[in-house]
Amino acid sequence: QNEERERVGVLMGTAFGGAMDESQDAAKTLIERGPMKVSPFYMARLLPNMAAHHVSCYFDTKGYTSTVVVACSSRHRPRS
Repeated sequence: QNEERERVGVLMGTAFGGAMDESQDAAKTLIERGPMKVSPFYMARLLPNMAAHHVSCYFDTKGYTSTVVVACSSRHRPRS
């Protein structure tokens, strides 16, 4: 099995991307209200590939690993 790790990768999709507005809001909040008022999810939204990285590390894959930022179209089915 170890020799096959190079043939296995991780590809994930996320709706988080284009965080420019959120970055500006976080900077404004930081300056005006202090660091404890910045959303705890701010950094996680800036690093959308973090989940793919953790899955790859957990399963010790050595192949291609990436995250596709596609906004709302990453859902597996349309909303009803």
